Amino acid sequence: MKKMQNVIISIQGGQIESESSQMFFSELVTDGQMIWEEGGCLLAYQENPVGPAWLQTTLIISLEMVTLIRNGDVDMHMVFECDRKHTTHYDTNEGVLTVGVIANRVKCDLTDSGGVIEIDYTVEIDSEIAGENRIKISISPAKCDFSGFSPERGIVHDQYIN
Repeated sequence: MKKMQNVIISIQGGQIESESSQMFFSELVTDGQMIWEEGGCLLAYQENPVGPAWLQTTLIISLEMVTLIRNGDVDMHMVFECDRKHTTHYDTNEGVLTVGVIANRVKCDLTDSGGVIEIDYTVEIDSEIAGENRIKISISPAKCDFSGFSPERGIVHDQYIN
């Protein structure tokens, strides 16, 4: 039986670029929906990373893995499963890149009242390590209904740490 609820999602991401060793952090706070299904749950939200392009992001969370699917101007499919490399293709204006994702840690602590997902992973581009990454997703119940909310709904914060 499906159970859907409106939620507030806080996504904190960190990346160490392999060439510069510079740490980059970003944070997005937005509204979304959490849908419980047999065997796991879905987390869906929209984001506007740069400019007018909107992306629909869906996380499929199960006991063994977390799958991220982005649809919009940029389509992406990433699978995070501990100690396993998953590859995908990423279309850019310059051509297609082969992207490998190796999860070093996947931790999910979710209930119907929210919770936390933490993922540490390495990204390879065309078989070369591009960086080490960390994502922390905190989910809490929304206090109000966001249906029909305006597209300017997300809050994004970026910072660089040397």
